[in-house]
Amino acid sequence: MSETGAVVQEMNLKPIISRKTYSLLNIISCVLAFISVFCICFGIFGMAEVPSLSMYPTLEIGSKLLYISASADDLDYDDIVVFFPEIELDKPVENGLESFYLGNVKKEVIYVKRLIGLPGDVLEMKDGYVYRNGEKLDPEYVAEPMRTDGKTYTVPEGYIFCMGDNRNNSLDSRYIGAIPCNNFFGKVLFYT
Repeated sequence: MSETGAVVQEMNLKPIISRKTYSLLNIISCVLAFISVFCICFGIFGMAEVPSLSMYPTLEIGSKLLYISASADDLDYDDIVVFFPEIELDKPVENGLESFYLGNVKKEVIYVKRLIGLPGDVLEMKDGYVYRNGEKLDPEYVAEPMRTDGKTYTVPEGYIFCMGDNRNNSLDSRYIGAIPCNNFFGKVLFYT
């Protein structure tokens, strides 16, 4: 076969799918890739906005947070956590996607607090400070000495105890109780 015959034969090949079908498949695959990345990211990571001054001076109203989904087992003292305090115990928020839906679509109240006590800890409020298992906590992040005195809490198994940095202006575990470990938690990674 001559070289000219090979070129003519090559030019007569027809594509398996049309350009229009190829373009449509390309668009569909891009949309599916975007949805997959969105679901993976919001299943693991989430974003929230601070709704109150309870974490002042660390966070102000409107501060933006980036958090990673975490179980209570992944949390440690002084972690800043994001959670929904009024979720029914038999229906916990299980991941960042559900959290995204509740916070952004249903406009559920999101709490942003600092983890102070783990299961079994005894927390005592006296002299303007928190004492955990007899040890005085005097962190730099607290806005001012606390006015809550003379109260003692034992964190039950299956719960954690959270407080705002603005101790005199925070609706936290002193008032709403300890938070169930089966609740959704986002561990704050970054804030502005």
